[in-house]
Amino acid sequence: MVLAKLNLLHLLKQLYGTVLFTESVYREVVDNGMRQGYPDAVPLFHYFQQEGWQPTPAPPLSLSILTAPLDRGEQESIMLAADRGGRLLIDEIVIIYSFVAEIHIFKHSTRRKLECLTN
Repeated sequence: MVLAKLNLLHLLKQLYGTVLFTESVYREVVDNGMRQGYPDAVPLFHYFQQEGWQPTPAPPLSLSILTAPLDRGEQESIMLAADRGGRLLIDEIVIIYSFVAEIHIFKHSTRRKLECLTN
């Protein structure tokens, strides 16, 4: 994660208060990162512990999310943001830009349209 590499993890709390992330994201970034020796995984692990941030259960994934060309962590993150009405901070912006933009449009449209996208 870029903020961990730059020693700027404190910005997460300053900018967003609490950060929600799913178990898949945690496994990918922290567990797999530490196992593979990525230097940013250890500070991220310690920061999450310091802040008391734990993975948030992901809501059920919709068919449209499951068929999108995304990793499980990105799929769950999009669903979590849509479910909670929160902001989505993700680094695969080029791949999912149009998909997130679609969620953003639906989110600001009717609730029924958002449900069609996320169910």
